[in-house]
Amino acid sequence: MQIIIVGCGKVGRTLAEQLQEEESDITLIDVSANVINSLQDDIDAMGIVGNGASYKIQREYAYGSRS
Repeated sequence: MQIIIVGCGKVGRTLAEQLQEEESDITLIDVSANVINSLQDDIDAMGIVGNGASYKIQREYAYGSRS
């Protein structure tokens, strides 16, 4: 399953950790590089630094990379 998580605070981190156990293909989007790097140290996921509410970010990374 391909999943995009926008925002990697407490809820996003918990969700990513749980979904990793199900062997999902996870993409993380957050405005903080430190948050993305920290989470990528713990789980296997693609990390994007940017505003997940931005159509440009969604199109370039989330949707475009999956087609």
